[in-house]
Amino acid sequence: MADDRDGETGMMDINETSFKLLDLPPELVILILRSLDWISILQCAATCKFLYSLTQTAEIRYLLELAYDGLLPHPSASETDAHACLAALRSRRAAWKYLQWKGVSTVVVPGPCQAYELVGGVFAKSMHAGPGVVPGSQHFLFSWLPTSQGPVNAPSGGGVSNEGSQFDFARGSNNRSTIVRNDIGIPTRDFAIDPTQDLIVLIEHDDGPTLTSPHAIVQIHLRTLSTNVYHPNTTCPIFRHVTPFRIGNAFIQIVDDVVGLFFWADGPGLLIWSWKDGRVCVYDTEPTLNPAAWDFAFLSPRAYMITYTGAPGSIELFTFSTESQAPSGPVLTDNATGLSSYYARDARVGENNRTPKKVAVLLLPPTQLAVPLINFATHTGEEFLSTGMRSAIEY
Repeated sequence: MADDRDGETGMMDINETSFKLLDLPPELVILILRSLDWISILQCAATCKFLYSLTQTAEIRYLLELAYDGLLPHPSASETDAHACLAALRSRRAAWKYLQWKGVSTVVVPGPCQAYELVGGVFAKSMHAGPGVVPGSQHFLFSWLPTSQGPVNAPSGGGVSNEGSQFDFARGSNNRSTIVRNDIGIPTRDFAIDPTQDLIVLIEHDDGPTLTSPHAIVQIHLRTLSTNVYHPNTTCPIFRHVTPFRIGNAFIQIVDDVVGLFFWADGPGLLIWSWKDGRVCVYDTEPTLNPAAWDFAFLSPRAYMITYTGAPGSIELFTFSTESQAPSGPVLTDNATGLSSYYARDARVGENNRTPKKVAVLLLPPTQLAVPLINFATHTGEEFLSTGMRSAIEY
């Protein structure tokens, strides 16, 4: 009986023993910190001197400074010396700050340019396919830019058209970094790319009324960057949506699983949808969208801002969800027989669910009398790709 009681007492002692984080060896605490996001790491650093000292080690400083630069660790970083990774990151930052390059490479980009993109180390541009005044661009060039490690080859294979015939694909005998498509198959107004998802999004130039619809319809094509076929990750390869007027100008952005289209002619308009299933997240035009709206940019995959001109001008911040919408189709038009596409039959139906949430209004300083703000452009870089932030690479 005594032995049993001793055993029970021992078990009680073990169960009641508490292990504190600071009792663990520093190496284990660092492993725990490495599994946290950067905000949690900074919160730990503010609790005591010991944890703060561990956040100054190379392993943790590397993660914090990656976050400072809007980057994510390279997949091979866990197998690389932390001091070397941190030194490379700081060298990259200094190169951008002081414009001190390891080398200079000249990339030949022939022909004029109607629109261009520079995302994820890929430069892309569009131009008219032939002589004369032709609406829209059909000729595209994609160039994978070199790094300090040397040239970067473009994906292999030229691709085929969506009808099955061979598509134009040309590279110089000594240039394996460039893809040229002499005719992408449709006239385009603008485009956006995300090389991390092998995605190119094309705004078709013809957005006027169709034979079966009196409304203007914007048509967006989602294809692979490498082969120019419909993207395999979308159930809606040609996205269509009615607009209250013919689009005069438009630009498009990709962030993770959503695409944003800001357009204007008789007034501004904003359309955001999930490109993988065609689900409309935001659709806003006048009168709910202020006619002073000038520009648009994503802040994250679920937040954006709009700039407004006027006196004095402002920036409004919004959040939205991809779960609050449901496709209202499918709706087939005369130009897309047999393809799944969606648009709202009535753009104002379910407006309470559709309207994004305005979270902040930032007013600009007042201007002098009779000096209105007439242009308020903004730009979002490539911070938000398919993983939400860029991946750090060696420079």
